[in-house]
Amino acid sequence: MLPGRGAFSAPWQAPGRAPPGLPRRRLTPRARRILRISTMGPVKTFSHHRLLLLEQKFNLHVQLNADKEFLAQKSAPHRDFYNVRKARRPALRAGRC
Repeated sequence: MLPGRGAFSAPWQAPGRAPPGLPRRRLTPRARRILRISTMGPVKTFSHHRLLLLEQKFNLHVQLNADKEFLAQKSAPHRDFYNVRKARRPALRAGRC
């Protein structure tokens, strides 16, 4: 981040700097290839079935482990609503120095 006129800007927005990533001449053929592959009928069907299978596996995992996860969350009273460990402010300030 570079300071400028009271606000910060990304380094590639500075004059004479290119944005990060692949140059357009290399990115365009790759994007076209991905689009061509993704519009093929068999690829779409396979992808759809694969996503359905993964969703079913995830739902099965949730059903089998719901009780364990609930007990694990309840057994840790030091966790807040988002299940994140609470940290003391002085400890955080000391880490910044």
